[in-house]
Amino acid sequence: MSEHLNIPGYRIVRLDRVGQSGGGPLVYIRGDFHFKTLSFDVLVQTRVEQLWIPGAPIASLVAIEECIRQAYLTQDELVAIGDGNVDFLRSDCLLRRQLSQVFDCYGINQALKEPTRVSDQSSTLINIIAMTNFVSLLECGTADLLNLTDQRLTFCRLDFVIKSIKPRKVTFRNFRYFDTILFGQDASTVEWDFIQVIPYLSEKEQYLTNAVNFLFDMHAPFKSTIARRNPARPYITSTVKEMSKLKREA
Repeated sequence: MSEHLNIPGYRIVRLDRVGQSGGGPLVYIRGDFHFKTLSFDVLVQTRVEQLWIPGAPIASLVAIEECIRQAYLTQDELVAIGDGNVDFLRSDCLLRRQLSQVFDCYGINQALKEPTRVSDQSSTLINIIAMTNFVSLLECGTADLLNLTDQRLTFCRLDFVIKSIKPRKVTFRNFRYFDTILFGQDASTVEWDFIQVIPYLSEKEQYLTNAVNFLFDMHAPFKSTIARRNPARPYITSTVKEMSKLKREA
C-alpha cells in the first residue's frame, strides 16, 4: 500500500492500526535525512501510538510523559507533531492543562496557536507542533485543504544547526617499525645498576624514566597526525564488510 502514498524525494514511516478503524499515523521524511525511529519501554498499557500522540484517555498521560522523558534523556532536540485530540484553545479543558503541565516540565513549547479543525459549528486546535526550547522555529501555521476535510494542514520550518567537527591533532608513539631484537640490544647497553648508587628516590625515578624514554624515542618515536572523523556510511552493512573481507583474503 505504501507505493500509493509515495512522494518523490521522501521516505515514509507508518504505524498502521491493525484491526481498528482509521489508518494510523504516518510521517514523510526527506530522503537525504538520516533518521531512526525510537521505541520506548512503557509499563502502562494504553492505546498511545508512538508516531507520536493519538486519541487517548487521561490515563495515557502517564505513558505519554514516560515516552517524553526517555526521548528527552537520549536526544538533544525533541519535536512532537501530530493529532493530540486535545483542544489547546480551551483553557478550561482538564486534559489540556495536564498535557501542558507535562510539556512545561520538560521545557516543551506548543508553538501552534491557530485552529487546526474548523467547521460551521466549531473551531479547535487539536493538532500540535511542540518542541523543546533548544529548537529554532522559523515558521509554523496551517493551510486549507480545499474543503476536502474540516482539518487544516499543519506545517512548520525549523532551523537545525549542524555542528562541524574540527580536526583533532593526535600524538602517539609509532611502533610500525619497532624491532624487538634491536630494542633489546640497546636496552642491554643502559647502565641499569647505576640506579642503586643514586641516593634519593625521586632521582632514582627520574633516572629510570629518562632511560626508558631514551630507548623508546629511538625505536618508537612520537608521531603527530590529524584525526578526522569519517562520514557515516549506513549503506556499508555487516554483510558488505564480510564480503569485502572475503574478497581481500581470496
